[in-house]
Amino acid sequence: MSDTPSIVRRIVAPPPPALIGLHLLVGPSTIQSLVLFSLARDLHAGRQVFWIDAGNWFDAYGLAKVSRAAQLDERRVLANVHVARPFTAIQLNRMLAKQLPRVPSSCPVIVSDPMALFYDHEMPERDVSRIFREFIRVIRRLAVPVLGLAVTRTVPEARRELSKRLLREVGTVARLRNTPEPLPLS
Repeated sequence: MSDTPSIVRRIVAPPPPALIGLHLLVGPSTIQSLVLFSLARDLHAGRQVFWIDAGNWFDAYGLAKVSRAAQLDERRVLANVHVARPFTAIQLNRMLAKQLPRVPSSCPVIVSDPMALFYDHEMPERDVSRIFREFIRVIRRLAVPVLGLAVTRTVPEARRELSKRLLREVGTVARLRNTPEPLPLS
């Protein structure tokens, strides 16, 4: 996985001791594709991943296409990704609290775009703080390493504090940025 960002390697194939708790990789929406596609070879080799798709984005077709291009059996790759899709922040909290303890410790956990559910305009403002406080309590109790893929976006004004609170709670934060101009090659 030499082409995979080091934070992804530390969660997917951690050297002992494993990094327990939530760790964030922050970047543009393409971050989800980059991480997913970078796992293709590991998935083909038998590594299983539990992918919580909070942003409702999981790209099975893209992963299959990348796998075929790398001459990997796409069925084998896809069979090793276990996808769960919460549609509300309450469901996300339940998945993290109730399903993660049942996931084998050898199976890395990735939460794709967790904040999307808290920025959902259909979530009543009166519920946001209470549900987010529960989210923080849940991630504080995580007993396994979890990689969160945080997508940079315009945040509703009333909910800007949520991202700041989350950043204070995570174990590691790494940022993936697009370079605005070509890198010099000489």
